[in-house]
Amino acid sequence: MIHYSCDMCGSIIKTEEELRYVVKIEIYPADDDEEENEELGSIGDDIAGFDLEDEKGLEEDSADDMEYKTLRFDLCSECHKRYVRDPLFVKSHRSRFLDN
Repeated sequence: MIHYSCDMCGSIIKTEEELRYVVKIEIYPADDDEEENEELGSIGDDIAGFDLEDEKGLEEDSADDMEYKTLRFDLCSECHKRYVRDPLFVKSHRSRFLDN
């Protein structure tokens, strides 16, 4: 049996009792012509050759060398709710600084 843990809080996700949520994030350089490409239906042509699930060796690359990267996280129900409300953690970081 496969066991999952939440990548945010570390708790064990009991899939027989609660839903497990998957968050996938794509990071790639912005294309100034992207809006034009969307209208033409050609989004994704530039990255079609990349293996989306292959993350081997990404730690070795510097930030400048990365053209495309995907991240995948498992979340429990509670962390999913928090993530959907504030996906970039802008609100949570702002409140921390206000407390200082």
